[in-house]
Amino acid sequence: MATLKLNNTTVFTETNGIASIPSAVKFPAGHVVQVVTHQSTSYLTSSGTIESVGLEKSITPKLSGSKLIFNYSLEGVGQNTNAKRLYFYLYKNGSLLYQTDGIDHYGDGVTEQYSRWHGQFFNDSTSSGVAETYDLRFSTDGGLASVTRGGKISTLVIYEVVQ
Repeated sequence: MATLKLNNTTVFTETNGIASIPSAVKFPAGHVVQVVTHQSTSYLTSSGTIESVGLEKSITPKLSGSKLIFNYSLEGVGQNTNAKRLYFYLYKNGSLLYQTDGIDHYGDGVTEQYSRWHGQFFNDSTSSGVAETYDLRFSTDGGLASVTRGGKISTLVIYEVVQ
């Protein structure tokens, strides 16, 4: 067993190859406590209805009152439509948590328009030890669009940050 102490306070222990940080350790604000990531190559489409983008991930926060930051990155295409807006939604345990205002991205009615979308959602409060499942969904203003077409990779990253 190994123990790391600062000012006579245990901040890290290792037992049989398993490392842990005692719950009494206080991290400074802005410190990233954990990161979870999910990637998908699922080919998904929407023509006005809210659809999954294949990015769903559970996280069990380590600290009460910490905040979560969600980063997403997707590639997709408007498929010969006149749709002008794309909307992203973040769901928590099946209920809508956040929605984007709408992103201008594609569509002239003739050619396919490829796009890459990046975004963030901020500040969902956490309860320590309570697992939550988040998933990213999308829709259009009526035209057909797809994500991860042609084997592209979509990514959702969730950061737990000390407040």
